[in-house]
Amino acid sequence: MHRLSFILLAPIATACLIFSCKKNNTADNSAAIKHKWQVTSINGEALRYVGQPADYFDFGNTDTLIEFVGGRYDTLYYQLHSDGHTLDIHSFNGMVAYPGLAVKTLTNTQLIITGGRLNPPINIVDSLRR
Repeated sequence: MHRLSFILLAPIATACLIFSCKKNNTADNSAAIKHKWQVTSINGEALRYVGQPADYFDFGNTDTLIEFVGGRYDTLYYQLHSDGHTLDIHSFNGMVAYPGLAVKTLTNTQLIITGGRLNPPINIVDSLRR
C-alpha cells in the first residue's frame, strides 16, 4: 500500500514544487526598467559600438529616456507596454520612431533590447547593464 501511495503522490508533489517555484514572466517590468543603465554594446545593421564608461541610457520615471552615447546626448520618449516585453521609443518631435522593440532580457543587472517588430525589420541589439 505504501508503494502505491508513493507512486501516486510523487508526481503530484513534483508538479506542485515545479509550478509553485516558476518565475512569473508576465510581471510588470515598468519599475525594473526605470534606472540608469551603462551601455555595453549597440549592434545594428552597419553599426558595431562598444560602450564607453561614460555611456548610458537613463529610463526615467516620467517616460523620458536620456541617452549619452559617444559623447552625444539625446532625449527621447519611451513606453513599456503592459506585457513588459514590448518597448516603443520616439523622439519628442516625431522624427525618430522605434515602435515594437522587444525587451529580450530585463533583470536587476542586465537589459537587452532587440529589433522586435520594426518595419522594415532592422537587426539591432542594445545591451545594457547596471
